[in-house]
Amino acid sequence: MRSYKVTELENHRSVSIHYRAGRASITLAATFLTPPKPRVRAVQHPNPAIHAPAPSSSRSIAVKPTTRSAIFLEHHLGAVVGACAGAIAEATQEFQSGKLTLTAKLRSGEYICELYRLRQFMISDFPNFDTIAKERGVEMLRACNVSAGAANLLVDAVLEILAKIVRDQAN
Repeated sequence: MRSYKVTELENHRSVSIHYRAGRASITLAATFLTPPKPRVRAVQHPNPAIHAPAPSSSRSIAVKPTTRSAIFLEHHLGAVVGACAGAIAEATQEFQSGKLTLTAKLRSGEYICELYRLRQFMISDFPNFDTIAKERGVEMLRACNVSAGAANLLVDAVLEILAKIVRDQAN
């Protein structure tokens, strides 16, 4: 059984997902800051000035600054990896009890599909996607009182499945 709770306040949104299968249950929760509302300019200039930086004689290296949207993406990535891990844990428990349901299979597949889409979206800007996914996924599970060993094991299983899908799609 899965239940959702979404709370929206002025400057943040809180989402919690609760999974229950038999006697076992897990709750995944995440809080996201909502972007500020756009401000209206008091003065509109018909020809805004464009200032280009002066050319540098030294060699420079392009560095991508960390933006608020990057932080949101990383938090969302952690939530998706945590949801995948929870769904896989639920399906594993059902399989071990001999009663693997179609619902558990489909839920796991949906979350893995969402993770694959997120990877396709982020991989060009975040070449270290797997490292970020592991860190944020473990953080999300640890925030839900999952032991460090179990969190690492579940996230590794999720990333292993994702790697197999990526490899299959590349061929």
